[in-house]
Amino acid sequence: MNSVDPQQLQEEIKDLRTEIKDLRTESKDLHTEVRALMRLVSESHQKMNQHVDFVENVYTSVRHPLNFVKRRIESWTGHGASSAALPQLEFHVESDQMVRSEQQHDSTS
Repeated sequence: MNSVDPQQLQEEIKDLRTEIKDLRTESKDLHTEVRALMRLVSESHQKMNQHVDFVENVYTSVRHPLNFVKRRIESWTGHGASSAALPQLEFHVESDQMVRSEQQHDSTS
């Protein structure tokens, strides 16, 4: 039979308690860091969404005047064969990408 040294057993228990305490401290520190990073990402995401909204609004408001200028220049230069209007852009939140809309609007607008 193996005899268990009570003194050695007490030391191992003490070491395990110290390791558990250290792990709890590290866990709390990591939790704090993760929360800070999540706040930062959330703020950045919000700023990016505001920027995308701004770009969409600007593009939407200048799209038709740009089409008018484009058609004028094409008619003056004789390159009026291209009657395609500027595409409508949409931001897809799911993929975080700006893409051309499949739907083309009338170029006379």
